[in-house]
Amino acid sequence: MVDRSRSLPDVFEVVKLAASQYLGRTRGGLMLALADLGNYPNGWFGAFYVVASNVIVMNKVPLLRIREIISSRRLRTT
Repeated sequence: MVDRSRSLPDVFEVVKLAASQYLGRTRGGLMLALADLGNYPNGWFGAFYVVASNVIVMNKVPLLRIREIISSRRLRTT
């Protein structure tokens, strides 16, 4: 399913489905927010859940790095 995902919302839907199948529970209205949480020499802060809310905040810096790597690989293969 993930390999057919074309966007971050598609991947998020797959993750929600996998979590509901594993946990046997769902959460209505769950949302994903992207924010620049920084990038540090020994690692990075991936995401956090805001308690008593329906929002998961994900660090967009690693996503930007992944996009850069994919773009550079595409340039090298063409």
